[in-house]
Amino acid sequence: LLVYLVDVSGHGLDGALLSLFVREWVLGYLDRQGPEDRPLEPEALVRHVADQFARESLPEEYFLCLQVLVADLSRGVVRLANAGSHVRPLLGCPGKGARYLDCVGTPVAGFLGPGALDLQALRLAFRPGERLLLSTDGLVEERVEGRFYGAERLRRRFEEGAFLSAADSLEGILRDFETFAGRRRGRDDVTLLCLKR
Repeated sequence: LLVYLVDVSGHGLDGALLSLFVREWVLGYLDRQGPEDRPLEPEALVRHVADQFARESLPEEYFLCLQVLVADLSRGVVRLANAGSHVRPLLGCPGKGARYLDCVGTPVAGFLGPGALDLQALRLAFRPGERLLLSTDGLVEERVEGRFYGAERLRRRFEEGAFLSAADSLEGILRDFETFAGRRRGRDDVTLLCLKR
């Protein structure tokens, strides 16, 4: 199972187009994969996206954060790569709480070039009942009266949903965000993706 979460610079049409480019680059990469290329390595996919990004004549201030997760559900193993998102993936384990994973890296950016991309890939066991959460920074950086929603609040809300389905876990976080912000949507894009085994 392959999932990815992309957060692009800018808003409106520019951001939407850049997101579409990323989708096409990911699909193009997958189309070229043969049986001998399995298992899919998330860092290889991120580097491919960085190469494609560098070939486009995009303004230098454009960049994107990309988190890629590949799950082998038959073996219970997950591999992760994170290019630029400072909201690291969260792992929730029933009875053991939730913790941020040590998975960081530089964003994909034209002014850096693909050779400057610094990634830390991570491989971990993914056991029955465990959940993984990927998030853009729009939620944790939402500010009301000088206070941020924050990464610790997100971790606590995710931890509270330890025995919920992935959908109910996300619903709980979004309800809490609405309580905090007074509305369902943030000023910045808010995207959450939860995977439960």
